[in-house]
Amino acid sequence: MITLNLKAILTDREIKNHTSYLFHNGFTWATASRMATGNVKALSFKHMEKLCLLLHCTPNDLLLWTADEGKTIERTQPIQQLVPPVHHAFIAHGLKHLPIDELRELRKIMEEEVKHRLQK
Repeated sequence: MITLNLKAILTDREIKNHTSYLFHNGFTWATASRMATGNVKALSFKHMEKLCLLLHCTPNDLLLWTADEGKTIERTQPIQQLVPPVHHAFIAHGLKHLPIDELRELRKIMEEEVKHRLQK
């Protein structure tokens, strides 16, 4: 089944109140609430485009696919690109335990990479 991955994207972007954020960015309160809670039965192309532009992502980032129970799909099946990624909470945990000088160096590397990508 294909589902909306919006909650994870908003959380990754450190957006605290998902419904309010979507509402303040042009969605009706009802639509924002349904999308924020994952209670979406259908998503229009118009809304998908609006979300992609707002969150700087692609439709593939917004959608997740999980096989129905007992169903297997070949690894070469393109829909596998929508399989949910493994959550890397251990990265955040690992950063908490880095010495401050290494954390600062890592931050510097990341800032330089972001700056480089924005200049493209």
